[in-house]
Amino acid sequence: MAGILISFKLWLSDRAFPLIPVFEGMPMPGSPIDLIIVLMGISLMVGSVIFSSRLLNALALFILLVLVIQDQMRWQPWVYHYFLFLVPLCLFDLKKHPSALSYFQFVMIGIYLWSGLHKLNADFIHNVFPVFAEGVFGTVSVEYLKLGYLIPVIEVLIAVSLYFRSTRKPAVVVAVLTHLSVLLWLTPAGGNDNIIVLPWNLAMITFLCLCFWNIKEEKLTIHLRLGSFEYLKAMMMVLVFVFPAFNLWGYWDYYLSFNLYSGKNKFLYVAVEETELHKLQYDFSDVFMKIPGLEGGSIIDINKWSLQELNVPAPPEERIFKALARKFCEMDIAEDKIMVLEFEQPISDSKYQIYPCNRSD
Repeated sequence: MAGILISFKLWLSDRAFPLIPVFEGMPMPGSPIDLIIVLMGISLMVGSVIFSSRLLNALALFILLVLVIQDQMRWQPWVYHYFLFLVPLCLFDLKKHPSALSYFQFVMIGIYLWSGLHKLNADFIHNVFPVFAEGVFGTVSVEYLKLGYLIPVIEVLIAVSLYFRSTRKPAVVVAVLTHLSVLLWLTPAGGNDNIIVLPWNLAMITFLCLCFWNIKEEKLTIHLRLGSFEYLKAMMMVLVFVFPAFNLWGYWDYYLSFNLYSGKNKFLYVAVEETELHKLQYDFSDVFMKIPGLEGGSIIDINKWSLQELNVPAPPEERIFKALARKFCEMDIAEDKIMVLEFEQPISDSKYQIYPCNRSD
């Protein structure tokens, strides 16, 4: 809920950054209806916590589903995490299910496991870790870059250690320290501008303590008994442990796979010739950037625009990039004077894909 409050504009329809609905042509409520819907959702979430009401949880979940269908920019990892936590609270009286806690525990384990596995690559070491290290510890020399592999290894070890009672408390301590270092990175001194991760890290610390501290079970178990709750848990296990593997081949979303700060994410930029800048519908002067090898115009950093406008990064999915490209192509700018490009990390003039406007199609 804290994340929703910080990125409040993300949930409104009346904004400069375009909405990207799941289904083209679906109705979008304008102001003040969009604001009323969001306030209702927040009120229902607060009410469900105070009154422990499954009905209020179900209504909150329904509103959340409507909101994420209306805009794929809302498909953020913390939204997905909260959604997974909210589903069993809506559908079941968890007091009647002794294994209910393990549902939430396995979600947490899956997040740490895949967050770590996705970072086990050279791109994380050379593109992401130096930025993190500089924000937290100061500049790290090249010969120490390989220390960055400790971060994904620690995350994977946290996931494995949370499974067993004997290693659970040390794992919680290490995980909390990890989140505190991330929170340090998110301070102004750390230089990171994705402030929405701040409340999620605080939430993760809270969930760690609630789900794993002083828990009596020797180890987590998966019950194979028939029953609707066990079916739900099985579906969750597939979503959290199996589907993220498909992200390695591009068949499952980055954020739904907990693929965050891995160095594998892609970014979208829009290059516009100087003579055409006055035709842009918004003032992008604060989000212009330079890309090596591209000259003769101004380049709009879509991710920076998203962070500035919505307080969240743009999900690095091709369908979302294509939808954003169409929005710019619909502006009254000649096709040969605008170029929409997708870049991989590190940004260079040799690793990009062009999304042509093709208005004649």
